[in-house]
Amino acid sequence: MAQPYVIELDEAISRIQQACDGRSLSPFFFMVGAGISYPSVPLAVDIVSKCKEVAKTFGRSLESAEKSPLDDYSHWFQTAYAEPDQRQKYLRELIEGKQITHANFRLAHLLLNNTISNMVVTTNFDDFLSKALTLFGKPHIVCDHPQTVGRINPSQAMLQIVHLHGSYWFYDCCNLRGEVEDRAQQSSQTTSTMASLLDMILWDRSPLIIGYSGWEGDVFIEALKRRLARPLGTNIYWFCYQRSVLDAVPPQLKVHPNIRFVVASKTSISADGSAGELKLEAQQKSAGGVEAMGLPALKDDEPTLAADTVLARLIQAFKLDAPDLTKDPLGFYAALLDDSLPRGEATDSTTDIYAIKGVIERVRKAKQREQEETQRVSINPSESTLEKVRDAVRRADYQEAVKHGRNVELRNLSIKDLDELADAMWSAALGLFDDSDEEISAYDLVIKIRDESSRRQVVESPASKIQVAKALLYKGITLATINRSEEAIAIYDEVARRYGDATEFPLRMLVATALVNKGVTLGKLNRREEAIAIYDEVVRRDGDATELALRELVAKALLYKGFTLGKLNRREEAIAIYDEVVRRDGDATELALQELVGNALNSIGFQRIVTAKRLRMSGDERAARRELEQAQDNINAALERSPQDPIKLGNQAYIAFLKGEKNEARTLLTRAINIGGQTTRDGELEDAEINRLPEDDEFCEMVRSIPIPN
Repeated sequence: MAQPYVIELDEAISRIQQACDGRSLSPFFFMVGAGISYPSVPLAVDIVSKCKEVAKTFGRSLESAEKSPLDDYSHWFQTAYAEPDQRQKYLRELIEGKQITHANFRLAHLLLNNTISNMVVTTNFDDFLSKALTLFGKPHIVCDHPQTVGRINPSQAMLQIVHLHGSYWFYDCCNLRGEVEDRAQQSSQTTSTMASLLDMILWDRSPLIIGYSGWEGDVFIEALKRRLARPLGTNIYWFCYQRSVLDAVPPQLKVHPNIRFVVASKTSISADGSAGELKLEAQQKSAGGVEAMGLPALKDDEPTLAADTVLARLIQAFKLDAPDLTKDPLGFYAALLDDSLPRGEATDSTTDIYAIKGVIERVRKAKQREQEETQRVSINPSESTLEKVRDAVRRADYQEAVKHGRNVELRNLSIKDLDELADAMWSAALGLFDDSDEEISAYDLVIKIRDESSRRQVVESPASKIQVAKALLYKGITLATINRSEEAIAIYDEVARRYGDATEFPLRMLVATALVNKGVTLGKLNRREEAIAIYDEVVRRDGDATELALRELVAKALLYKGFTLGKLNRREEAIAIYDEVVRRDGDATELALQELVGNALNSIGFQRIVTAKRLRMSGDERAARRELEQAQDNINAALERSPQDPIKLGNQAYIAFLKGEKNEARTLLTRAINIGGQTTRDGELEDAEINRLPEDDEFCEMVRSIPIPN
């Protein structure tokens, strides 16, 4: 069976560089979606949740039989806001006045000198990219309606942006399925359609798809299908936020030989340093330790490849200078203002009615005073080094940023400069995220800088505390990842020592995460009783929490405790702990908790499989069959919550085999291994060793006979 062509970020960047090398006309264009405007603008799933709340307020039906993401989004948007102008007003409220995201700034940076491409196609309604380009002084053309497609000429060097679904400024922007599909239609009467424009762009250019999941019926997906009926000269690179995004890609695109799906390596993470976004990226980095314990990885624990990470890596690879605005703000604005006026002497006294020339002169004088001050006063070495840090971060050269950060004399910086330097080191750490000495140094610098700042202030700011706690946590996880486990444990203890009494939710989350990771690390060191005590501490501290994220962490702590008890052959106790997860959260509607409950049910089923094998070994076949039947019920209930989970499918296959249903076992095993690959195969072979039966030889041979997908 054909499989998607999946590569990691480093390889994709290298291939894109090679494809652009020596070209006068780029072989690519950027196709960007909602991922580049998050978190300033909510994603579709968040908009659906909000629309459900609005529909409930007006007493409208909360039932929906829609299956596809587009249908579900369309249904709830129309249920909440039936009128086109209502939908436009809602979008305007979501977008207007919001901050330009890191990813939009990074994309604008890439576009300044037509690096990689001069063409951006987007499904977004916001104007963040246009605003970023304007700030950087880059002229550009915008097309946001079929009647304006004549503005776009892919062969011209001028920078061009195409809003496929329109913009939030107008009520004819496309949200509902019918509107989206209508925008995707070609016309026999006119070429002024988005579909025709995309056909022209796709003729000799391939998209770099970033922050876009792809909805069946969308104008871009339909145009891409048409273009892929013929071979491409350059491959398409589709950057996936998580590997599971592939599940939503239309089947004919998923296996096309000209599409490379780019996924995160184990070290990829968003470079967004926002302390307010507590999504527990730390768990992604520690997922390897969790999988090593035999627990199924959770969707939230998948490594992620954020849009800003992809764009920052491209900036770094193409060695772009920082934008002129950031290098010489006064000179930049003087030149920008000067370019806005006619050349030569004014003959009409009304030519400069706003005295713009006077404004330009004032800016130039400010620039001159700045230069004279620099020459008159000896340059502060720390300020000079701080500027080198700024420049390196702008260019996404994070190693250089850390190198310069080490050389800054903190005592010579103001509180404001200390804050800026700490944020820069945080961005550098997350931009690296490669388990390197530089990454660890960046965390150390964040802590050192914030401690210096707090010594000078009466009260440490909440943002500073959060950043220090996160830096400690991430340092601990990095140390654990490179097998410096004792050092990692000491760092987790430092998080709890500093912030264990905090009542603020973000700090409680970080302390709980540190404790859970400490438990995982202790488990890897076979210090299992200590690990169990730590998991109990998490439940004691936060077991009554109502916040969803803390409830998830408590459920994880219970799951890990249950697994650890199983390793100690305390299987009845383990089952009791898994039952506790089901009791606590079995009725939860939140997807994350449903998945955790599914993992608990799966673990109960697995423990029953182990017990059934022991009973069969002792000759009590009737009791063994009862255990297998109960195990099957547990696994089936788990699969209802995550039907494509390879570990659960593998357990279901093993139950079928032990019950003598060997054809069914092979079918289920094939599904599991097609999804989970070598990891699932190895897990099945390892599980068969527990209370090994004579028939396990046949089962292992069946596992080995199923090919691993490419």
